[in-house]
Amino acid sequence: MKKLIIASALAAVIASPAMAAVGARSAHAVKNAAAAQVNSGEYLEVNQPFMHDPSYDVYRNGEYLGSDPDPNIRLQIYNEERPGTK
Repeated sequence: MKKLIIASALAAVIASPAMAAVGARSAHAVKNAAAAQVNSGEYLEVNQPFMHDPSYDVYRNGEYLGSDPDPNIRLQIYNEERPGTK
């Protein structure tokens, strides 16, 4: 019985570095796959600068009210009553 326990413990000690290497390779593969998705344009990069399009801006009487790419939302922004404007 002791020999079986010692053999099992020894096999676990020997196998653990090999299993750790497999885990490291898997993590590396996941990291490379994520980088490939970013480079393919599927996802935006975190450090990508924001590009503002002035055609989305809403002004009333020279006052900037907001900005949105959706024309319906821009109309809502334009028609929205501002506090203290009555």
